[in-house]
Parts: sequence; structure tokens; C-alpha cells
Amino acid sequence: MHDEYDEIVRLFALDPKERAEKSDEIFNLVCQYFARYQDVEKSGDMAGKEKMLERLEHISTLLEKASFDSAEEAGLTPEQVSELAQNPHLLSDQQRESLEDARKKLSEVMPTEEKKKKKKGSSKRKNWMRS
Repeated sequence: MHDEYDEIVRLFALDPKERAEKSDEIFNLVCQYFARYQDVEKSGDMAGKEKMLERLEHISTLLEKASFDSAEEAGLTPEQVSELAQNPHLLSDQQRESLEDARKKLSEVMPTEEKKKKKKGSSKRKNWMRS
């Protein structure tokens, strides 16, 4: 079975110029991988789901690092990059819709730091012996 994950990791290992030239390919592969994750999630395969979720977290880390590196190379702060990303004139309507859809889907699946902290700190039996 072809695994988009391996290809995504390979593409992120390219030098920044080559990676930029392949940004559409990377985006498409990430979308394909995410769609496959959704299929695995629906199937109830918990082992497969956990493995793919770990890989999605790794992909997220790769994306963040690449974004940071690109911003640094361009002399921009992360805040400036965020402002540029919100500029409606830089993306086509289709690109903007695809990006928003991907963000929404990823936010539903990817655990945020806040959710991770709540999960680690919560316990049903936490106060069971207190009177």
C-alpha cells in the first residue's frame, strides 16, 4: 500500500527551495493522508488510528518548522505570517476554502495542548477518598 506519510516526510527533507516548488504536491499528499485517516477512524481500527494520529502530529510539526523557517528566511515574524495568511487577496477563493476546510478538520482531530493537559489531569477517581 502506498503511504503518503513517507512521501510527505521525504518532501519536507528537501532544501527549502525544492520544498517550495513542491508545495502543491505536499498539500495534496497531506489532504490524501488526512482523508485516509478519516477512513481508518470510521472503521474503528484503534491501532491504525493511533499510528496515523502520531504521524499527523509529526506532519504538523514538520509544517510548523517549515513555516517558521520560511518566515525567518523572508525576515517575517510569525505574527506577520499569520496576518498575511488572513489577507483575502493572496489566495484564490478555492485555496482559501481548502485551507479553512483543512484547518477545521485538523482542529477536530489533532489534540491541542489544552486538551492534552485536561486529559492528563482528569481522573474519575481523583477525589474518591476525600470526605
